[in-house]
Amino acid sequence: MLRRAVLLGLLGCLALPAVSPAQDAPDPAVVFDLYTTHIARGDYDGALAWCQIPGERDPQAARQLRDAMGDIATEIDLLGTVQALSLFVPLSPTPLEWRLVAAPPPENGQARLDFTASTTLTFDHSVYFVRTGPQWQIDLQRTLIENARGTRVERILRERSSQAAASQQLARIAQAMLRYLEDHDGRLPAAETWQQDLLAYTEVVSPADLVSPLAPAGQTTYAINDNLAGRLGREVTAPGETVLIFDAEPGVVSGGPAAAAFRHQGKAMALLADGSVASMSGVGEYSWGARSLAPAADSVVVPVSVVGGVEMVALRDVIQPLGGTVSWMEEAKVSLAEALGHRVAIKSGERTVRVDDSEVTLASAPTTVDNRLLVPVGLPSRGFGLSVRWVEGGVEFR
Repeated sequence: MLRRAVLLGLLGCLALPAVSPAQDAPDPAVVFDLYTTHIARGDYDGALAWCQIPGERDPQAARQLRDAMGDIATEIDLLGTVQALSLFVPLSPTPLEWRLVAAPPPENGQARLDFTASTTLTFDHSVYFVRTGPQWQIDLQRTLIENARGTRVERILRERSSQAAASQQLARIAQAMLRYLEDHDGRLPAAETWQQDLLAYTEVVSPADLVSPLAPAGQTTYAINDNLAGRLGREVTAPGETVLIFDAEPGVVSGGPAAAAFRHQGKAMALLADGSVASMSGVGEYSWGARSLAPAADSVVVPVSVVGGVEMVALRDVIQPLGGTVSWMEEAKVSLAEALGHRVAIKSGERTVRVDDSEVTLASAPTTVDNRLLVPVGLPSRGFGLSVRWVEGGVEFR
């Protein structure tokens, strides 16, 4: 009877609610009474309108929570199942009775009610609340986890919730990576420095985002695929199928398939090169980005100079072998590069250049070293439509 009641209850209670609670916020005790009234009537949508549900903003988290509760329903740990799910489903033919034991004062937008719950079993149960604006809601995920502590069910909940948390971390890492690519002409960060490079975008990502859930605190646990580190993003031929950042052992910052750590119920979370997040059951499910580095016959390869942390190339060395010219206009103090039907006007020391009739801002200002005009690697691509990739000996333009 218990198993059947749990499974039937799960079908109804895990749908996202279509009912919105009133704007005038009652206190947590009243919210709980309203919630249990809906449950007694079998109105799960009405009940969950009083809950904060992780999946409201992250559909993947909602699916993971549903999966977790489904796993709980099949557990042989009877007491753990009862403690975790008693708030959400009828567990026996005997009505569940809640006796309030304590109601500590709310603090920092959070509150808790402690009960003794009685049905065929008697056990302690705490319901956690969170305040969003004027509204108190039951903190569904925390209530699940806290009431399953010390049971086998806690492991299921923590491992499931860790996937949702890791997905959110990797989504923030993806935002920082996009910002980095925009600032560095589409080039991915180096294997040794990628974490520090992304942490420069403090409004997007924080050091805590580099420590995967369920891993020891203090050491970063995400690594960059060293086949992609330092490459231009456009070199990835199948970005939606290629691993960029992945779960690794603590302290490992770069590596390949052998470095992956499957810490979330046998899965490793990964950020793919197209910015999406995936869970891997095995390293063979996705590509790790091996590519040929040989230059093409109709291209030019030029060495790279690092100026102020930005990779630069001598513009004349790129343009002339491809039939273009670079000339100096003394009166305007401008270098004029012409190739492949495009004209680019460049002033040494200024980040903004003029490409045909448009202004383009570069990752760094062009500079003159030993009478050679050096420009960021991305300029030949943005100014003349050349394709760019890193090869042995420098950068290939074609």
